[in-house]
Amino acid sequence: MLPRNSAARLLLDRMMECSEEQLSAAVRYGEIHQKQVASRVLESPHNFRQWESAHSQSLKPIATASTTKQQVQGVKRMALSMIHRKAPFEYLREKQIFGTARHRFFQKLYGHHDFATSVVNEHRNYLVAGASYICMERFCSEGSMQQISEYERRYTSYWGAKTARLLDESKSGNEAPPPELLGELRNDLQQRRHKVLNAALRADALTIEELRRPNGDTLRLRYTPRSYADF
Repeated sequence: MLPRNSAARLLLDRMMECSEEQLSAAVRYGEIHQKQVASRVLESPHNFRQWESAHSQSLKPIATASTTKQQVQGVKRMALSMIHRKAPFEYLREKQIFGTARHRFFQKLYGHHDFATSVVNEHRNYLVAGASYICMERFCSEGSMQQISEYERRYTSYWGAKTARLLDESKSGNEAPPPELLGELRNDLQQRRHKVLNAALRADALTIEELRRPNGDTLRLRYTPRSYADF
């Protein structure tokens, strides 16, 4: 647990406040999928508690990092990890996989576990990761978000090709991608990840420094969990 009045505690509180503000803004002004994710998190006390706990745990190492550079890298790593976590359910949604194909998907990826439980867990991961990813726009500069968005596009291509081969979609008339293509996509993705994490953008440091800088609101207010009576 962080000390109540430490700089790290204040930064974590500020990042949580900004995160909830970002979700509220997404409900009003975001793209369709952002509105759906943000609404489902904010409108359900259960979903909100799950997201709030996971999001705080993800932000804590960033808030406690000793340098601004480490905090910037921590934010970027968090953004990339959220892309990875939300990818499976996005694949199901975009490919419109239902019925026996959906059963086969979960069996191939997660083994012979209870299907209903696997679906519920994966949807929870999707909501939590999707909501946290929305918040990354508040902690990254515009330039970094462009790089991260490009990484997401390439990761989606890689994950789709990898999953198609795993499921052997040739059985349904679609040729699975060859291993050589998967290798090329994986190498390209690794290069893109390195570029994202090692880009030295002053705007990223300024974003973190602005969050860390004391102001009237920061001194008066401390983040507290949402009152569920508001739902």
